[in-house]
Amino acid sequence: MGINSIHMKPILIATDFSQAANHAADYAAQLAKACNAPLHIFHAWMIPAIGGEGFAIPFPVNDLAKEEQKAIDEEAARLEIKWGIKIKAFQATGFPTEEIETIGIKNKVGLVVMGIRHTAPVEQVFGSVVTAFIKRDKFPVLIIPEKAKFKVPKKILLATDLITKAGWHELDILKELAAQFNAAIHILNAMPKKLEQVSVGMNSTSHRLENLLKEYPHTWHYENDGDVTHSIYKTSDSINADWIAAIPHRMNWIQRLFNKSTTKELAFNSNIPLLILPEHHTEL
Repeated sequence: MGINSIHMKPILIATDFSQAANHAADYAAQLAKACNAPLHIFHAWMIPAIGGEGFAIPFPVNDLAKEEQKAIDEEAARLEIKWGIKIKAFQATGFPTEEIETIGIKNKVGLVVMGIRHTAPVEQVFGSVVTAFIKRDKFPVLIIPEKAKFKVPKKILLATDLITKAGWHELDILKELAAQFNAAIHILNAMPKKLEQVSVGMNSTSHRLENLLKEYPHTWHYENDGDVTHSIYKTSDSINADWIAAIPHRMNWIQRLFNKSTTKELAFNSNIPLLILPEHHTEL
């Protein structure tokens, strides 16, 4: 595939065993195999609330933990057999977002992969965990739509408003993946219509970004149709992007990417994975 020799940090699959999560696990296994990265899979579960007012019924937590470990081991075994890759499996009880972060830090994870149903609002089902985890702003997250088919990314669309709070360090994983797969980075300066895009030579942050990516094949794009989300999908369509990368400053910006009207208008883009690049990621 023309892949460069770069040491990749472990990829972590966060799963709830749903169809969308299982599909994302298959995608992550292929990605890890393609870039020779260690692969981990993790499931967080909650202790069922059993009891009534003024009393509680003892619950066999150890037995439940064994069942959850068996389930995650079986999913890891399925992926190992199907894709020919070794996987470490973990489970823990607690709030999913907190436990995913904890296991990620403990295992020095470089990328978290999560699945989402493309037909449901982002606030529903496992998607609520996806957005909540993104909001923690600690790890790069690759969101896999339920119908996305794996392919080595050769064109990655980076949608940015040219605002950075981390000196563009949030792009480290993007550069690593681009180098790993010899992928071209397409930079979209996506801004609301009332704001004017700036040329590369006129803005200090864009100039720094240009210098940062000078060793990587990249192209600049400018869209100003008044709808940032529409501009992103319009550009991704025009260049036939494999992934979309974004640096969210506010959660509502991410939510707009999955708004029903946008999904309906640009339905084909629901098959494109979305790489979320945190501004304040955990240093490992």
